[in-house]
Amino acid sequence: MTCENEKECPLRILSLEDSPMDAELIKEYLLENFGSEIQINVVANEADFISAISKDKYDLILSDFRLPGFNGFQALEHAKSMIPSTPFICVSGIIGEEVATELLKQGATDYVSKENLGRLKQSIERALKELKETEEKEKRAAELVIANKELVFQNEEKEKRAEELIVANKELAYQNEEKEKRAAELIIANKELVFQTEEKEKRATELVIANKELALQNEEISYISYHDFLTGLYNRIYFEEEKKRLDTPRQLPISIIMGDVNGLKLINDGFGHSKGDEVLIEIAKILKSCCREEDIVSRIGGDEFGILLPKTDSQSAQRICGSIYDTCKGYALDGSSIYPSISLGYATKNFETETMDSILMAAEESMSRQKLLESKSAHSSIISSVKAIMLEKSQETEEHAERMVQLSRSIGLAMSLTDDQINKLELLSTLHDIGKMSIDAKILSKPGKLSDEEWVEMRKHPEFGFRIAQASSELIPIAEYILCHHERWDGKGYPQGLIGEQIPLLSRIVAIVDSFDAMTNDRAYRIAMTKEEAIEEIRRNSGTQFDPEVTKVFIEKVLGQEWEQLNKI
Repeated sequence: MTCENEKECPLRILSLEDSPMDAELIKEYLLENFGSEIQINVVANEADFISAISKDKYDLILSDFRLPGFNGFQALEHAKSMIPSTPFICVSGIIGEEVATELLKQGATDYVSKENLGRLKQSIERALKELKETEEKEKRAAELVIANKELVFQNEEKEKRAEELIVANKELAYQNEEKEKRAAELIIANKELVFQTEEKEKRATELVIANKELALQNEEISYISYHDFLTGLYNRIYFEEEKKRLDTPRQLPISIIMGDVNGLKLINDGFGHSKGDEVLIEIAKILKSCCREEDIVSRIGGDEFGILLPKTDSQSAQRICGSIYDTCKGYALDGSSIYPSISLGYATKNFETETMDSILMAAEESMSRQKLLESKSAHSSIISSVKAIMLEKSQETEEHAERMVQLSRSIGLAMSLTDDQINKLELLSTLHDIGKMSIDAKILSKPGKLSDEEWVEMRKHPEFGFRIAQASSELIPIAEYILCHHERWDGKGYPQGLIGEQIPLLSRIVAIVDSFDAMTNDRAYRIAMTKEEAIEEIRRNSGTQFDPEVTKVFIEKVLGQEWEQLNKI
């Protein structure tokens, strides 16, 4: 990418995408992340693609893999033959690990799944950085060629001067009468030689500095090629290469540990990828701390990790897994807001006849079995992590959550709900406001009354919470209840305007408990009511805002007040 003024030079991107919808989605993403700094040209077939790269210069190519009449390999081949230095990123649906790896081997800069489009910006920035470094390297190499030519010229000049000296000495031998004149010429020639020698030493020093810079750049490129940019661990390419390199008899027994982070999608969807990145970074630190210096600890996928353990038997691999589990549990005991949870599986190659691929597959199967066995504890860990992050971001307190659980459980027991319903009710009481994670923090923490526009935004949190819960198998059972916890008995609630028993029972219970707790505890914009004032407010709204039957159970059996006596007041 060359331009006289880089700030005014747009980034020219060629997008090879046959789906208009996907093309528009990618274009919107690029404009959102790079704005006016880019120019995007979209083509949909092979002929237009070849025409575009032959006529115009592009700084970056984004290519789908499955295209009409050809595929990503052929597109990559055209690009490498016509514009070999231009970064080529495959942006496609799921194409399989083997295909993605082969694309990278054949020269693709990166592969980004359309389902994980958020990674595209980082991939583009990294590709452009690598291109810039390559251009700098080529520039340095050209400067070295010029310097070498200058040195050759200087050496030739030196030889020429030496020949002149020989001739001068012969002339001195035969022409004594011109001795003084020739001596003067020799002095001048010697001064020129000194100057040339000084210039030569100066060039040599410059070459040493240039070589050091090239070595540093090569080290940086090598590091980027084999390391995961987020965690600093080795990446999948290095993992695969080391898996082949270590497959020798002298490394036996060799074990492989495979790990899969629990609940990462929920954390990413609910609290943003930055919080998910924090979990991945902590998991990476834990894995590194529990392994030896010579072990190959790698991040091989979005939430997948792989560890190669040379000269390690099955029992040792099992102990390492145990150490990783214990370290993860320690985070919960220390009261951290991050609860790293990972499922692990391992397998060991003891005989030369076994293949590393079969051992890797056995480790993955072991991990899958372990994930099923640990599902209950992993569920608890994920929920604890979500709860901690939610309380941290939403301005709510641990005490509020605990009161909600106690009061809701008391109503559930009084209404003879099943154990499954009570468990869901407790989880709903804790996470009913999870959708507030998507609300602007300024609105959540505003001490005074909200404006009309702010109320419109705040009333969206049940829908946000529903979508977050739908993204996780752990929260799907309470997703509908989260959506409905602000509906009213008279149909004037939100977001759906449900009426009466159209509203799920658990949502009706939480609506009463949440209102009672809010009224009886101080808020930034008002002081708390007395218990008696709050009970009267709940009773007065029975049959309009609240389910009358649930209201009666709450006041009589949970709060111990006479319902009939209150109605006479």
